[in-house]
Amino acid sequence: MAPYLICNLTLDGNIIGSNLNVSNGSNANISVTNLIGGNHYWNVSCIDIVGNKNTSANSIFYVMMPDLYIDNASIWFSNYNLIENQTITVFANVTNIGNVNASNFTVEIRLNALNGTLLYNASMNISANGSKQISLNYTVPLGLSDFYVLLDTPLATNGTVKEENESNNWAHRAVYVAFWQYLLGTTNDKLVINDNVNSTLFDWVVSNSTGSNLYATDVDSVISWTKLQALGRSAANASSFNDFAALDIKLNSTSYSDSVNKTFTTTGNPIELANYTIFNRLIKNISIVNSTNNSNFKTGILWDTSQGGASYNGNQDVVFVSQIHKNMQGYNGTVDYEMRVPASLRSYRAGYDMIALYIEIN
Repeated sequence: MAPYLICNLTLDGNIIGSNLNVSNGSNANISVTNLIGGNHYWNVSCIDIVGNKNTSANSIFYVMMPDLYIDNASIWFSNYNLIENQTITVFANVTNIGNVNASNFTVEIRLNALNGTLLYNASMNISANGSKQISLNYTVPLGLSDFYVLLDTPLATNGTVKEENESNNWAHRAVYVAFWQYLLGTTNDKLVINDNVNSTLFDWVVSNSTGSNLYATDVDSVISWTKLQALGRSAANASSFNDFAALDIKLNSTSYSDSVNKTFTTTGNPIELANYTIFNRLIKNISIVNSTNNSNFKTGILWDTSQGGASYNGNQDVVFVSQIHKNMQGYNGTVDYEMRVPASLRSYRAGYDMIALYIEIN
């Protein structure tokens, strides 16, 4: 029997210990550091002084890995009842559910897609079974704001940290700012005309303003009130259902889940039609919808035919109309009027970003 052997230790196909002089019947130790997580394979090849040699079967051992984790429920917001241009805080909990530390990985928050606008970028370390909270402030516009949180980027190459599970490294959660603003209240049914020094010239009480029309339009619009037509009808009073999509383009609301088209039509047709008398003219086939959560108050849309075009194409002014109904149940109580108006109507025309309200008393 040879008194010693000359051996090589091979790990994952690479010799990490060579020409090791190992006494027959004894043990030899080789230390290895900085191993990545996962399975590793090793064997030993030895030769004695007379040239006898052999290689052991492969053995396997497993190195535990970190596992960075996030899900949709790990993302939340400081406020959920949002209005346009409100600043909220977006929070996310980033967790390492593995039994090994995760070091020097990048966390990102992007807007509306995995490759969307970068809002947040930071390098992070999380100990085994630990977590950290991240946050950012964001001013929400109209429509959808969907926040994607990505761990250990770039995701396409699985980042820099080898993990137990590479598929749980992103999640997203969204908030939505409604396109529609709501006007509601009561009327005092008293009409007063004052002169330039605020002295009353005329003062009379309207016995019942039910059926009077309330109008909303951009303050910079100049309306020919006797030339109004129902949106969805041409100047010649033919069907023109592309009008609603054209108005969305003008209001930059095509992608919204509560766009004009999606609110007022279904399968290309108006949800409901009505006839209103507008400045002593009967206008038929006005597309209307519930102003809020009840059917007591409706809102319709008109366009100004005096500004040219055979049908509405985004160049003409629009007017939203709703009728007053005294002492009716509304959204959260008894009111005289309720009306829905798109928030971006205020900037329909260049100038002041405001809407103007008008009332036609019948």
